[in-house]
Amino acid sequence: MIGDTLTIPQDKPDIEFLLRMTAVPTIDKATGADKKVIFSGHVLVTIEYVACVPDGTQPIHFVSFEQPFTGAISHRSARPDRSIHLKGLMEVQELQLVGPRQVKTSLQLKVCSVKLVRCRSPLPTHAGEA
Repeated sequence: MIGDTLTIPQDKPDIEFLLRMTAVPTIDKATGADKKVIFSGHVLVTIEYVACVPDGTQPIHFVSFEQPFTGAISHRSARPDRSIHLKGLMEVQELQLVGPRQVKTSLQLKVCSVKLVRCRSPLPTHAGEA
């Protein structure tokens, strides 16, 4: 679970109401230990909202944030000499308006072990899906 209260930057107008949120995970680093995979990354959260402006035009605005995460997975084949490739999947995304400039997010991220290989060369970049 990743959750935070995000504040809209000063250069953006206040929020009248929220339209949608997308969240895409990226795993930046994964290392093996004795029967454990330790990883870190971030989720790119993009929020689309209708702005509260005095002229009543209701323009649509976008804002994005990066929310960091860390974690560990038990894996019987994990060792420091193994290259590790992980995949991040978003399972639940919730968005709640707290105030005209604050949004509370609750994200549930699932990280799966895709490959553990004994090799000297790195595997392709880690994958993420919305």
